[in-house]
Amino acid sequence: MHEKVYTLVMGYVKYFLSSVLVLVLVSFFTCLLLFNLVSDTIYAALLTLLVFTGFLIYFKDSIKEFNLKEMKVVLEKNQDIKKEIEKTTLGLVKLLSKLSVYSSGSWVNRKELNDSIDSILNVISVDNTEKERIMKLPRVMEKMMKDKEPLTKEEQDLVDNVFSLEEK
Repeated sequence: MHEKVYTLVMGYVKYFLSSVLVLVLVSFFTCLLLFNLVSDTIYAALLTLLVFTGFLIYFKDSIKEFNLKEMKVVLEKNQDIKKEIEKTTLGLVKLLSKLSVYSSGSWVNRKELNDSIDSILNVISVDNTEKERIMKLPRVMEKMMKDKEPLTKEEQDLVDNVFSLEEK
């Protein structure tokens, strides 16, 4: 409980201090402009730099990467969101691979579906063993439907297991 209150108070203090700093510097830069000590262009550049600096100060704890040369700032939450998206995508891909096993239709349609699932797995960060595990049964069913070469004993057992009427 105390940690939540402390975190909340520190967030407000951080927000307050960054706001005060920005207001003081805006006032200072405006005075410089009013007394003709800086030009309009320099004033605009100073304000832009100030806003940018204010954001950096406010988000300093959340910044994972800051690259001024490429004008790139990566926030930690973006990485969390990416992980959540990949986790959700992986769940959907697993569902699609199961549907591919039980789908009917031509061999070409099944192959296209399996290739699409495979390409999604290549985009998200899934290690090769997990990828092979997900795609094993769909590819065996694809091979069975193609009917060009016989299934191995292991592959035939997988297929028999799919069509088994026994509850597991």
